[in-house]
Amino acid sequence: MKVHDDNGNELDATFSVEDAGEHLSVVFESKGGTRGSPDARNIDYNQGLELLLARLASLEGVLVDTVIETRDTSNLPAEQRRVVVDGTAFPISLADVYDIAGFRKSMSSAQSKLGRAPGSRGGGNPTKRIRLTVGVPGLNDERLASLLVGDVSTGEREAVELQISPKRRGRAGQGRGLPAPARLAVERLAMDAARAYYEQTWPVVEDVSANRSFDLLCSDGDGQLHVEVKGTTGDGSSVLLTPNEVLHARSKFPNVALFVLWGVMCDQSDPDAPVASAGTAVVFEPWNIDEHELVPVGFECRLSVD
Repeated sequence: MKVHDDNGNELDATFSVEDAGEHLSVVFESKGGTRGSPDARNIDYNQGLELLLARLASLEGVLVDTVIETRDTSNLPAEQRRVVVDGTAFPISLADVYDIAGFRKSMSSAQSKLGRAPGSRGGGNPTKRIRLTVGVPGLNDERLASLLVGDVSTGEREAVELQISPKRRGRAGQGRGLPAPARLAVERLAMDAARAYYEQTWPVVEDVSANRSFDLLCSDGDGQLHVEVKGTTGDGSSVLLTPNEVLHARSKFPNVALFVLWGVMCDQSDPDAPVASAGTAVVFEPWNIDEHELVPVGFECRLSVD
């Protein structure tokens, strides 16, 4: 299968997903040749690998192991083929990796040092065939492969508008025209409201918005609920979602919810310290994103420069 970027464009980056028993294996093929040459293959290696890692992070994937698989290293034990990133021990929760791009670069640097003949010179090959053993609960090999491909429809590229309540119409939503401080105030109010709502029924409610593809993680020892939180000064008929938020909502159903605080008032008398207040909450739980309409809100213009 070929990796597609977030705009749906197919990359020259090939991978496969295999059932490895307790876990799944994502096998990413090596790069060879140069772009445009007859022997070129997987020229978009770096971009493709980075997208796979980012999508695994969105799926709350855990990297159990990573090894290179080349002809010259086929007889070596796993310990000598293992790709260790900056000394980090496995397993690695990719959702907790702050800089996926930096992680991918470190992974490439680490693999370039493996499988080299003694005394060899040069920087080594950072684009080898690698096998990532991953834990992604609730997904089989076919489902994981389809999510990692990223061949999304037009309505899911870049930011999309989720139509959540066609019956209610009025002011257009999510405060897209608000200055950054006002948007932040609205978002904070929505987060506070959502936390207060879920703390009534869940013993543990954590804010994970800084490094996850959702906002609140609710748990009770037996189960979890992933909550996406949106705040809007509009009428709540639509909210904006990123591609990763769409991917996450689909993969975690039915253990996912959407909390929307709409009709928020925002006093901007002091533009540097706006105050958000009021608002009405609507909750979708479980949240089946495919029951709603996804509408594209922008286009990418590809320019040809001579």
